[in-house]
Amino acid sequence: MRWLRFLIGLLVALTLHSLLDSFFPNALAFFNPYVILVVYYSMGGNVFGAIIAGVIAGLVQDAYSGAMFGLHAFALTVCAYAVAYINSRLVLRGTLPFGACLIGAVVVNELVIYILVNILLKQKVEMFEQAQGWTDKLRVLQNRLTSAREELEAELKRMNPAWEAAPVNVVGKADALPLEQLERLWRNFAYLSRWSGQIQERIVQLSL
Repeated sequence: MRWLRFLIGLLVALTLHSLLDSFFPNALAFFNPYVILVVYYSMGGNVFGAIIAGVIAGLVQDAYSGAMFGLHAFALTVCAYAVAYINSRLVLRGTLPFGACLIGAVVVNELVIYILVNILLKQKVEMFEQAQGWTDKLRVLQNRLTSAREELEAELKRMNPAWEAAPVNVVGKADALPLEQLERLWRNFAYLSRWSGQIQERIVQLSL
């Protein structure tokens, strides 16, 4: 029966979430129906059930708020555990204890989100700096490959006179052409193309 009330409350919270987003986009920062729902359920003192309720409510909020997935789920789980644990020890009942738990849960929820966002943001900045360093190194290498390719193209152009001076007849033409040099250039072109493609793929992966 308690889970049924929780599910109904979750639908109500989701409806309020949708309405608030439509008319007051930043209203959840001041009025969070998911925190109220989690505190209400956790007042029963069932720690395990409160954790499950916190995870479910948090995931629903994450899914419909566009925030980093799992952020609110973790924060609401911490709130649910704290409220349920306190109530399992003190058996708090009534409007005043509920209000006190709600205020504490709001503070804890915002504090956990603030800490997580700062930690994750710091990690993201560090990862971006590392990726930028690797990208710069790869671009230097890519420029070297471009220079090597230009040298091969210049060498290929220098073969034009030999190609034009080759005899017309099929029998002597193969001996007069620099076929070994042409094969070497082809192998080098293929090698540089594969290498350049792999470097470009790594640059794209680092930019994601």
